[in-house]
Amino acid sequence: MFFLFKNKILKIVLSIVIIFQNNVIIFAQNEASSDMMRSMGKINVVVAVIISIFIGMFYYLYRLDKKLSNLENQLKSNNE
Repeated sequence: MFFLFKNKILKIVLSIVIIFQNNVIIFAQNEASSDMMRSMGKINVVVAVIISIFIGMFYYLYRLDKKLSNLENQLKSNNE
């Protein structure tokens, strides 16, 4: 789906919107489980793990986009 968009900023914004939609779905569970996690003090650990996973995913996508851009530029320069 992302290959349809050429603007990098649009790709990043779309990625963020999709991730936040998924977070809303994930955290829209019943309140009993979240209250249990808060009472045990584990909710902070869960949030930290989720945030670190998303940061890792964004970093990976950024590096992948950078590498693909370099490859595209090399292909363009070889064809000219």
